Amino acid sequence: MNSTDQAQKGFKTFLLTLSISLILFSVVYYVITSPSLNKSELSADVEEEQVSYTEETVFGDLASQKMDVPTRAVLAGADGTAETTQGTAAVPDSGTFEVTLGLILSGITFLTGLFVISKDPRKIALSGFEKRVVRGLK
Repeated sequence: MNSTDQAQKGFKTFLLTLSISLILFSVVYYVITSPSLNKSELSADVEEEQVSYTEETVFGDLASQKMDVPTRAVLAGADGTAETTQGTAAVPDSGTFEVTLGLILSGITFLTGLFVISKDPRKIALSGFEKRVVRGLK
């Protein structure tokens, strides 16, 4: 076995090991930081141990009284409006973006490595070098 074959096999082994480790570590990271598993266990513990606490304020009685204020009108001709408030709930960060990005990058790295290996870069470089040398001799 010559050094060229050994170097090609070493490069193939390196790319294969790199891609497998990237995929494996991405999956392990996702399992460790999975928000659905961690939050459900934490919320179950917190709900059992909740303590009710009411804070008494100086203006508590004043704030709880109903005020006699006329309803606001949207237009001058309106005699009354129903006020509706809509809000959006904050979407919690699930952490799947980093895992997805890691899987995509490792897939791209793996496919790039396969493409480079299939083109045999040493053979391409050697043929390009030979062409340049032959052109220089003419």
